[in-house]
Amino acid sequence: MSEPTDPEFELRKKIAETATSEDARPSIFIQATQFFVVPLGIVLVCVGVYLFFSYLVSEERQPQDLVERLRTGGAVARRHAAHQLVAEVRRQSAARRPDPALVEPILSVLKALPKEDLDVRQLLTLCLGALGDRRAVEPILEELRGTADPATRAACIEALGALRAPETADPLIQLLDDPSTVVRKYAAFNLAAVAAPDRKGEAPAVSEAIPHLRRKLEDPRPEVRWNAATGLAFFLGDSAGAPVLLQMLDRTYVEGIVQDDPEHDALASDVVAKACQAIGALGDRDLKDALRAPSERDPDPQVRHAARRAMDALK
Repeated sequence: MSEPTDPEFELRKKIAETATSEDARPSIFIQATQFFVVPLGIVLVCVGVYLFFSYLVSEERQPQDLVERLRTGGAVARRHAAHQLVAEVRRQSAARRPDPALVEPILSVLKALPKEDLDVRQLLTLCLGALGDRRAVEPILEELRGTADPATRAACIEALGALRAPETADPLIQLLDDPSTVVRKYAAFNLAAVAAPDRKGEAPAVSEAIPHLRRKLEDPRPEVRWNAATGLAFFLGDSAGAPVLLQMLDRTYVEGIVQDDPEHDALASDVVAKACQAIGALGDRDLKDALRAPSERDPDPQVRHAARRAMDALK
């Protein structure tokens, strides 16, 4: 059979042979550059950019720098700095290394802030609580007495609970009957924290708080009853709120209470998980069977985990 007479056949054949020949292949150096050096350079540039911005962020997160921004910045800058400062102080507190040198500067900023700057005032109050320095007790009580805003009052109450100063028990007891549900529920839980035994595990620091907390188990609002029951269990080992805790294990019941909240699913999960943890803290084995349903059937894996841990604690 004769070969094709295409006049360009030989030319295409030579081009193909040249393309596949050893001489036409890139050198080892070029291949290494293409496949290793260039990608490595891109990675190094990315790492450099990441380290640069990490440096900027770490500098910005220095508490002293954040306090200075709170002094000199505008409304948006102050709010941003306050959020960062809360995160940093809580990180210090979790590591058991709070910086007492921050107390006076934060108090100074708080005193100079406009009264209407509620968000920042709330965040700075929480910072003072997380620092755990009792120099902040009286200023926080002044802030509490000087505002009618429920969210600011709640922040003050939470800070007092974190400080655990026994002298704050009386003001918190008075707030148990406040018209605001938010204030009452915060007062109930944080009064229990203030009344808790000291680190030696002896008698409650404020034993007269217990009857007031038990009284709040009959509050008209379920949120207040929940906080009174969990506070009694967590901090005081008091099982008077056990019937309320058993109600809190019922997700359907809880969802019916919190259904109007924008974050109702997460809130319901938090309530059920807190009930599981409180029952575990009580150590009452008679309550163990009630944990079985949430441990097996709750749709939230974190709730199931909390229920199983509580059951393990009751073995």
